[in-house]
Amino acid sequence: MQAAIEILMTAAAYEEKIEETDTVGYSRVTYFETPGCRKSSRSYSRQYEKAINATEEKKERGDDLGRPRFGMAHDEERRRQVPGKRWEDVMEIFEMREGGHTYKEITEEVGVRR
Repeated sequence: MQAAIEILMTAAAYEEKIEETDTVGYSRVTYFETPGCRKSSRSYSRQYEKAINATEEKKERGDDLGRPRFGMAHDEERRRQVPGKRWEDVMEIFEMREGGHTYKEITEEVGVRR
């Protein structure tokens, strides 16, 4: 009976300790008792952790991250970059540059900035 009471007391103390120092991906998160902002550091930490995990999952799947480069667009699944509306402009820029044209000439001809 005494052992059961000690176990319950230890479990209760452990629960209190976890409430004070929940890690959520960090070595320690401190909770501040600010009126109107209950447990804000825990909430922020969990949101940050979710964003990090979502980005890691996308990387593991091989999904493209971020905005497509000039002349490219995302495919229907938004996983890869494929030639977009201005792909012809991209090809023209490369051909002009290989042909010895200056950036100024390319900008005037194609209508894009450097």
